[in-house]
Amino acid sequence: MAALRGDLQEALNRPGHTAGDARLGRSSVVRLSTLVVLIVGTLAGGYLLNDWLDPLAEVRGWVDRAGSAGPLLFVLLFLALNTVGVPLPVLGAAAGGAFGPISGATTLLVAMTITACAQFLLARYVVGERVRQRLGHTLVRVSQLLDRRGAITVAGARLMPGPFSEFNMLAGLTVLKLRDFTVGTIIGCAPKALAWSGIGALLF
Repeated sequence: MAALRGDLQEALNRPGHTAGDARLGRSSVVRLSTLVVLIVGTLAGGYLLNDWLDPLAEVRGWVDRAGSAGPLLFVLLFLALNTVGVPLPVLGAAAGGAFGPISGATTLLVAMTITACAQFLLARYVVGERVRQRLGHTLVRVSQLLDRRGAITVAGARLMPGPFSEFNMLAGLTVLKLRDFTVGTIIGCAPKALAWSGIGALLF
């Protein structure tokens, strides 16, 4: 028994084994943590994908049932659903899935332009002075920038990642002309329409 205790004590006092065991322990923890992250990420991704596909499938079903009136129905659905918060990429992919990459991109661009202009006018003539006063100097600076460069600024903003409806509303509160806003929207949204419609046609 004494010899056994002595062997155990000696094993515990060996620095090499202690460091090796520590490294092994850390390696196991890292591997286990990585596995847990992968599992959680996969579950979260599947959950988000289901949420993403549900409205897409619903929009596509409505458009398919509309037949030749599908493009017009899609434009109306896009206006309503985007205004209440359905993400733009979801609606864009639905256009590609329903109409194909080219027709879908054309329909989507028309829908984006009409929706943008409608939200622009809503902000300008309905939201009114109350919001302008809240935004204060920030709105003044944005208004000056848009007034100087007009369509070019709008097109550049459209090409960058950012909220769609919020930008439409903000632009509507400025002195920007509707003509410049429309031209900039068409130029800036065309690449996104092609990309999202192509993805939708490819996947669905």
